[in-house]
Amino acid sequence: MTTQSDSPTRIERTVSIDAPQADIHAVLSTSQAIPEYWPGMTLSETDEAPMMTYTPALPEKLPEISLAVEPQVSADSAPTAVSMRFEGDLEGTIQWLLEETDESTHVSAAATIPRVSVADPPVDWEAYELIAEFHEKLPDTLSAVLENLKTLCEQPSPPASMATNVTIPEVYCPFSAEINPHLEDATAHTQEWAQEMGLINEPSSKIAILSYLVGRMYPQFQPEALRLCNDWNCWGFLLDDATDPLGPDQMQHAQQPLLAILDGEASGPHQKPLDRALADIHYRAAARMPPTWSERFAEHHRELFAGFRWEARNRETTTIPDYHAYIQNRQYTSGAKITFDLMAMDSSPLPTEVYQQKAVRSLREAAINVNAWINDVYSLQKELADSEINNLVVVIREEQGCSLQEAVTRTCELIEAETRRFEALSDRVTAVSDTEDDLQAYIMGMERITGGGLAWSKETERY
Repeated sequence: MTTQSDSPTRIERTVSIDAPQADIHAVLSTSQAIPEYWPGMTLSETDEAPMMTYTPALPEKLPEISLAVEPQVSADSAPTAVSMRFEGDLEGTIQWLLEETDESTHVSAAATIPRVSVADPPVDWEAYELIAEFHEKLPDTLSAVLENLKTLCEQPSPPASMATNVTIPEVYCPFSAEINPHLEDATAHTQEWAQEMGLINEPSSKIAILSYLVGRMYPQFQPEALRLCNDWNCWGFLLDDATDPLGPDQMQHAQQPLLAILDGEASGPHQKPLDRALADIHYRAAARMPPTWSERFAEHHRELFAGFRWEARNRETTTIPDYHAYIQNRQYTSGAKITFDLMAMDSSPLPTEVYQQKAVRSLREAAINVNAWINDVYSLQKELADSEINNLVVVIREEQGCSLQEAVTRTCELIEAETRRFEALSDRVTAVSDTEDDLQAYIMGMERITGGGLAWSKETERY
């Protein structure tokens, strides 16, 4: 049996949103985003189309209403409209129109529900009442949808749905990307080591993915050196995962025993897995390196941990950092200084007087920027899903008032400019160096890490 309404129900509502038109359009054109701001709606995937289910305010009113939604995005180059057609227990359309002004984007939504259908054979009256309830609540629901859409698009961390259709331009990278032939050995070692340290309970796919990164960054390393670097890299990622949810004070408390280990002030046995693992890494690394290297290694961890606390304060206060502050602190939070320190595991450390030269510091700064910004671009989707605001793409979008796509493109342009700066500095530094062999090996190591890191970012599904 089908019950027709006397006439189609048409409701119109509008709102002004302080966000680029393209970003609002991206959120609307992704069906996965709709349940984020549609009260009572949940989403499930089917082979044919996304299926939404409306859950009524009164849970005893069953069954639920099922709506298959098919967003149709405007074909214009300018993102101006999204049309949604609903089919199922309740049929209708919602037409979203977007108009950008000097200060905001004007969004209007017009919902048309032409008829109410009740399944044949007839369902009980509670099902019919549920559909009638949806009709009755439509005006308020549409207003709530627009207000929630406004909140979603204006929040400091853009929603992950906004990045769904973002395209990453080709990233300029003139450096080769090889892979270490001892990768399988290093992966097996770190899986076993991480279990022995208590970091994981069983072999982990995350360890395998991170090991592949190390195999890309250090393609020339011999087995023992590669194992050590792999242990540290996996430890670093696991530390990041463990401390990211913490506030700055909690984070500092968790970091204190780690710094004590690096400063040689802590003695075992260490009860916490992360502490125990770092103590093992530090002992093995220090046995291979001179004291000046160990001091540098410890100092770079102090900088890393301070950077993590800075990021935690930003998350705690929901503060998107300004561009210059972010660039400065990203030098520490990327961990690239330590990644570069570990290049000495397979050769020898760069002499201190060379390491501290202004030109070499500038060269290292450029390499760190490139690696950090590449990470920001390729980790964007994952970080937005975690409501992360410490990302160069997010910083540029906020500071320049551009769309997320434009911010990604501009970040890639910055990566190219910084890579070319690295190339120019490299030529200049080696031309006047008295320790050309040592410095050339150092530069080549940074190039391998950069090329390998980019290849890994493109090839893996971590991000």
